[in-house]
Amino acid sequence: MYVHSNHIPQPPHSAGLRYQGLRPRIDASQVPSPIEIVEEDRLKWEDRAYGTLPGSYVPASTSDFIAIDQGNSSPKFARVTTWKFPSSSRLASECQIPLAAVFQPFAELDPVEEPVPLVHTGESGPARCGRCRALDANLMRLDHLQRPELNKGTVDFVVPKEYWAINPPEGITLPYYTVTPPSTGPRPPEPMKYIFAFDVSYDAVQSEFLSSACACVLRILFGGTTADGASIDACFPPESSVAFITYDQTIHFYDISSDLAPMLVVPDLEEVFVPLQRGLFINPIQRRDTVESFLSALPGRFQHASMPDVALGSLLRSCLASLAGHGGHVLVFSSAIPTIGIGQLKGQPNESELFDTDKERVMYKPRDEAWTEIGQDCALDGIAVTMVLAPHKYMDIGSIGAYLLQH
Repeated sequence: MYVHSNHIPQPPHSAGLRYQGLRPRIDASQVPSPIEIVEEDRLKWEDRAYGTLPGSYVPASTSDFIAIDQGNSSPKFARVTTWKFPSSSRLASECQIPLAAVFQPFAELDPVEEPVPLVHTGESGPARCGRCRALDANLMRLDHLQRPELNKGTVDFVVPKEYWAINPPEGITLPYYTVTPPSTGPRPPEPMKYIFAFDVSYDAVQSEFLSSACACVLRILFGGTTADGASIDACFPPESSVAFITYDQTIHFYDISSDLAPMLVVPDLEEVFVPLQRGLFINPIQRRDTVESFLSALPGRFQHASMPDVALGSLLRSCLASLAGHGGHVLVFSSAIPTIGIGQLKGQPNESELFDTDKERVMYKPRDEAWTEIGQDCALDGIAVTMVLAPHKYMDIGSIGAYLLQH
């Protein structure tokens, strides 16, 4: 018969060494370095390709990699915030991991990657499930190998009119003046339209921000060389069209269809309009000589500029009027806080009185709701806005950047 010992062993938590107290400081060598992780991932995918079959970790968003489409979409087109999803709603609520996905349907591919297949399904459009409207992915078809949409994770479809974007409904009033009624109904597909808008105020000219912006746009449109002599290829879509606008306390449009590129000035900042019907948008490849001479001479046109005010809000309304019914992309170069026109912002608030108080959140909200309205109007018309800011004084990004929340 087994005899129990009278000795009671120590519980696991009290066995071993005595408690030595909290560590006096955090060991820096034990803290993960995001820079090292980014660099390790970049080196990992430098000489190998990523296959989209499940089972392997995807490259980081900061790494340049080559993807092989094996039936799942490349991370260049679709990427989630985490690749380990909770298996139940309870686990998801307890771990509090943000679950989101980022889609980039127009992401650029590496030249060695296979181009995205184009699928033409006829007038009926892509085959969809009659119940949930999901795309048909029947893998048992006899023509499986001839159907890219059944083999690839990313394809482009040629779709009928029912898939076209819809112009925004006509409102009671328009945020700009026009002599033609706004377009309604489906919007036919067309090449992208771009607007490059340059700040020509005193600060932008004296800091040479204007000349740097013009040189940058020239390299985007036609390529060029860097300061160390490296060549840069043109990265502008050849079928797209461009327009150029400058602004200070007025808005300046240019007729690039003419070799002289005359300037048309719009002084009305509250009810903006487009002063020309033709010649605003041109193909830069077809009018290369005119575009190059215009951008090269633009800094010289305003070398004696003395206007300190900029009408940034009115400029965005002008771009909206130019792209209404078409959609497009606006790239704005700005160096000063808008102090005139729509969405004008006066002075700098005393931020020292707001820090560490309940009113600190006010600094991250727009001081003028016009910026929110501009973002909403641009989003409804399918217009993207990108800003390149180079301020040397206070600029109130909390107000100007409010339009981004509407995209």
